[in-house]
Amino acid sequence: MGHQPFPFPVTAPFRVAPDLVRLEGPLLVADEHYPHAARLKLAHLDHPARPLAACWDAEGIAPRVVSAIWQAATRLAEAHPDLLARSPDAASAEPAEELRILRAGLALRRADQAVRALCAQAEPLAQRLAGFDPARRCLAALSLGLQEDLVLMGRDGVADDDLRALALSVVFPSGWDPLTRLGLPLRAIHGPVADGERLRQASSALSQAMLAKGPFLRFIWTLAPDDRLARWPGEGEPLDPAGPVAGLWLRCERQVTLPLPAFEASLFLIRVMNVPLATMAHDAARRALLVASLRSMSDAVVAYKGIGAARERVLAAWG
Repeated sequence: MGHQPFPFPVTAPFRVAPDLVRLEGPLLVADEHYPHAARLKLAHLDHPARPLAACWDAEGIAPRVVSAIWQAATRLAEAHPDLLARSPDAASAEPAEELRILRAGLALRRADQAVRALCAQAEPLAQRLAGFDPARRCLAALSLGLQEDLVLMGRDGVADDDLRALALSVVFPSGWDPLTRLGLPLRAIHGPVADGERLRQASSALSQAMLAKGPFLRFIWTLAPDDRLARWPGEGEPLDPAGPVAGLWLRCERQVTLPLPAFEASLFLIRVMNVPLATMAHDAARRALLVASLRSMSDAVVAYKGIGAARERVLAAWG
């Protein structure tokens, strides 16, 4: 399995920028927390407002989603045969006739996206997925075998150079509603990001890099009052700024872009990781760096991240 030491991507001064670097490690990160992530994903399988898999309903998008997801799954299976296994008789240069999603106990057939159970325990899940349309079934089945959230970005054939969110399986958001981003170009997706003008201006170049280069890696971080993987808008109790730093968590998103140029698309993988802040800021140098980063944030960034009270705790204790 691909393992990733917990990152400490804190920099000072803090800035909002693409900051993509070429990926040197594994595409996916799998660990002992998979059962918990899988349970949370299963809870969204049939959720009306927060579905496990959703596709943009524009004409011609669903077949593109299926083809692109299969190409991505083939690439992922080559890199992680312990998580995804192609059918033994599939030619290495062609998409597999069947993809075995090992941790979910499922097998997905290339010809029609039919799903079958690899074990008795997975039979109810396979039956539930059978009721999905092919594009959502394909995306949901793949997502259930991984700890990452998935966003398929692609061109829609218009003059706009930005990639658009064609399909997504996001159940661990960091304060945003995934369905509100479906069908939007990258510039609009980044529209709400505070101090994000550099990010928005780079949308076309970023789209081209995601499409034709990489894979790339990026980390984003924030402070959280607990270790919940999913942080939906409006959820969570207000944080007491006078509480101890020991009650705070460092929340990181490990973001990986996987280019799929044959389909004018890119798969965006998001792995959420949490660790007690005091564990990561374990020495004076890290604490000083965190304090400097928090002090350099604009009020708009602090409000966007929702970390005003958490910042007060850290500055009071370490600043």
